[in-house]
Amino acid sequence: MDAKLMAAAILLFSIGAAYGNEPQNVCGVAATTDYTKSNLALMQQSSPAMSVEATIAQRRLEDQVFAASVGERLPFADHSFDLITMNQVMEHVSDQTAVMGEALRVLKHGGAIYIASPNYLRFYEPHYKIKWIPLLPKFAGRWYLRLRGRDTVLLDQLTYTTNARLRALFRGLGAEYEVIDLHRETFLKKCAQLSFSSRRARFIGRLVRVPGLGPLVLRAVLQFWRITEGGCEMMILHHPDATAQC
Repeated sequence: MDAKLMAAAILLFSIGAAYGNEPQNVCGVAATTDYTKSNLALMQQSSPAMSVEATIAQRRLEDQVFAASVGERLPFADHSFDLITMNQVMEHVSDQTAVMGEALRVLKHGGAIYIASPNYLRFYEPHYKIKWIPLLPKFAGRWYLRLRGRDTVLLDQLTYTTNARLRALFRGLGAEYEVIDLHRETFLKKCAQLSFSSRRARFIGRLVRVPGLGPLVLRAVLQFWRITEGGCEMMILHHPDATAQC
């Protein structure tokens, strides 16, 4: 398929979050791009995949691609987008259930939603870039930040995210939606191929393949991973035919 036709055939909706002194978060629709016209010219002459990316970027430069809105009330008609991305957004919204409902509403049949967010079970806060107690209560977090001379505005607008909380949020989506934990799938693929870089990880991969013992080891490792991983990445796929088959 021609690159321009491919770019025109796929509608991408990228939700981004901003914060300030107002209580509500504002979502900027579509994504920013650092491409310049000279970059685009070089990309158009390279591989077909890069040509598609360049065509999409060119449209971003030429067309109006931003809309200011809150994620709980998106200004788009039902079933408008093929792909929706929420990269480091869910922790910035006040009503995750409502934002997720709006994303599903504007998703086309057969579309996909990509979600990435920090894991607040770690001893680290990625926005302030400081050590942090997992799921530290907000009143204690404000006290801690003031001791370090930091502004508390951002903390007041954060909603802690974890792998388990995201999975709970997606649990009632229905049979037509498939939820994929991308980190889990990557780990399982490496186990199957024994393609881990470290010797310790390869040993764990071998244990996972031992009959009888493997499932127990896998369950323990995945639970440990969900607690210690730096962030969560999920993909939600819509299968419109799944409802008809049920």
